[in-house]
Amino acid sequence: MAAPVYSSAGAGTSVALDTTLSVAYPATVAAGDLLLLHVMLRESGHTVTTPTGWDVLASDIDNTFSIICTLFGKIAAGTETGSLAVDVGGGAAPYGARIYKITGNQTTAGYTEGVSNSGIGDASATVTDAGVTTTGVDRLALNFVAVNGTAGLSSFTGETGGDWTEAVAEYTDATNGIQLQLQTATIASAGTINGGSFTGDGGQYIVIGIAVLPGGAAAVQSLNPSADSVDGTWTNESGNNTNLYASIDEDTASNTDYIRSVLSPSTSGCRVKLETGGDPASSTGHKIKWRVAKDATGGQTIGMTVKLYQGGGNVQGAGTLIASFTRANVSNTFTDFEETLSGGEADSITNYGDLYLEFFANAT
Repeated sequence: MAAPVYSSAGAGTSVALDTTLSVAYPATVAAGDLLLLHVMLRESGHTVTTPTGWDVLASDIDNTFSIICTLFGKIAAGTETGSLAVDVGGGAAPYGARIYKITGNQTTAGYTEGVSNSGIGDASATVTDAGVTTTGVDRLALNFVAVNGTAGLSSFTGETGGDWTEAVAEYTDATNGIQLQLQTATIASAGTINGGSFTGDGGQYIVIGIAVLPGGAAAVQSLNPSADSVDGTWTNESGNNTNLYASIDEDTASNTDYIRSVLSPSTSGCRVKLETGGDPASSTGHKIKWRVAKDATGGQTIGMTVKLYQGGGNVQGAGTLIASFTRANVSNTFTDFEETLSGGEADSITNYGDLYLEFFANAT
């Protein structure tokens, strides 16, 4: 899986007094690219009209300092050229906007997460980042910075959980006090980037944070076991009763490490927690891939069951049972199975950071 990446930006634009902003698209736009429109108004009491075909992703306003920022998003059709007319409602103060392009993004609904804001119009020489929390792997965290000032803007420093970098030189209209900046950070695993800042010139500012989900073939998530929850009487290939997950957490299956039940098992079970994933916003393609075998030819008939739970922590059978699959009379050689969740089962998952698998063996 690969994280989305910043690709390019159109020229920033601003006006002192007008009802419409003409905002340039990036030079080249392909179908499936993510376009992000950042609009700053230095006057409260006005509403930016959502352009046709765009989504409102975030908005922040501070009436005390009369500053409004709105972030719009759109999955490109590939026909976007020239400029976009944005209705800013008119008024007596300046407005500015810029369009950025992201590639490698999810192209279906729910392509962003982790919306936050920072600053909210405070007049301060210290501009702080908007912390972004991601729920899965390979996200692109973004901070959209809008400042009523003229001093050069720099990348945030001092943050934890990642590294903010200015994606492209900020747009500055010194006459009208409009500054627009984009900072990015690639976040490899679920977590939070936060705590960064830089020194500005004391103008009012708003920072909007958001994360973009990966897309295309790279959006396939493999949530491997990440921790033991209940070991029971199960052991690993060496006969140890701890860290079972480490024997079944590989992306490519290996016959040299595995977990096993006791001899002549009778509903013998164990439970492992899965890695944190993000909601794919889809009811299809949810699969449990596992491989099973018994340790001798002939002998007892062994059946294997795998169960998927949401929640329940370190208690076997606890939480919400999402799905259960059984394979009867398993072979003495490892056999791969792929179990597909129904649409209803997939939709019943509401937290991809709280999933567990339980394995049971039963001899007859």
